[in-house]
Amino acid sequence: GLNSPFASPMGDAVLCTPALRAIRRHFKTSKVTFFAGDAVRQVLSPSSFNDEWLRQKGKNPFAIAKMLAGHKFTHAVLLKNSFASALAVFLAGIPLRIGYAREGRSFLLTDKLYPPKLHNGKFKPASMIDYYFAIASRLGADTADRQLELSVEPQAREKLRAKLPEVFDSEGPVVVIVPGGAFGPSKCWSSARFAQTADWLITNCNATIVVSVSPVPAEKQIANEICNSSRHRFINLAEKSIGLGELKSLFPLRSW
Repeated sequence: GLNSPFASPMGDAVLCTPALRAIRRHFKTSKVTFFAGDAVRQVLSPSSFNDEWLRQKGKNPFAIAKMLAGHKFTHAVLLKNSFASALAVFLAGIPLRIGYAREGRSFLLTDKLYPPKLHNGKFKPASMIDYYFAIASRLGADTADRQLELSVEPQAREKLRAKLPEVFDSEGPVVVIVPGGAFGPSKCWSSARFAQTADWLITNCNATIVVSVSPVPAEKQIANEICNSSRHRFINLAEKSIGLGELKSLFPLRSW
């Protein structure tokens, strides 16, 4: 069987999906197990890329290794770059351990990939789709299909309909604004500009505007600033209790 410990951020989990699909297609007759925390599982479930989930309950590599060892995996596909993830699969005695040789963990891997670097020694910027595809390609998988993919539970869509009926009843386009901001203002467009753009879309296109942020205080504040700067009413998800499954079901509804 194959074990795939995941990259932690939810965005990275989404960007993994072309590689996961390629690996699943390549190992058609093998049992594929995903090892991840609850957030990543909610993002990717339901998934046709794996047969089983193992829940990550903590970060202790020795405890994780003990758990993994009991499953007798033949391959460990590391989509995380951490030293601890490589140590865990090494201690678990998994014969083939593939991943990027970063964070001083090269000696723990049997199959190593080296991310390209610039002349100054820094890592060369690259698409994360290609970054994960390189692992799938090393395993022999076909990496022609670059389509990102997420599945949605039907019940999640119905829960969203109950919470945000105006999205489903919208006569104009549904526009989802994702301002970000958890990493500081240097990566952000100003709240006033988001509000001005959204106001224009409402006036000229009869749009329904949804502002989507993570539940961290910094992003909630940005969402509130955008909504308070507008002449119109937006749907502010910072004020709503929306689960990850329901949030996924929102994005197929959006027009832009």
